[in-house]
Amino acid sequence: MPIEIFTSQIMEDLEKLAHFNKDLLMDKISGKETIYRRLIETALHTFPAYFSEIKAAIKAENHVLIGDIAHTIKGAAATICFSRLEEMAFKLEKSDDDFTKIAKLLSLMEEEFEVLKQLVRHP
Repeated sequence: MPIEIFTSQIMEDLEKLAHFNKDLLMDKISGKETIYRRLIETALHTFPAYFSEIKAAIKAENHVLIGDIAHTIKGAAATICFSRLEEMAFKLEKSDDDFTKIAKLLSLMEEEFEVLKQLVRHP
């Protein structure tokens, strides 16, 4: 499948998902603003490290490691209600060995993370 079609299908799947569901997260943590700030700050520092690890795994063509890191991202994103990032991580976790597609998906995840940074800092 050409990369353009691959990218288009991913974006189509994501359109129905919210970037971030703050209300759901606040429900999960009983409205505790201190916990919210701690979770968000942790996410803002942790996700870039995960992205760097995936880049290194792509370079090493280590599909197993990519899947493991994607699984970790998926769980962390689900916990803090980053719905689109969670779905992208799921797709990355289940991806085949096409490292061009994996790199493109990682690029989309990094773009989504930039959107999320703005949303959590300026809700």
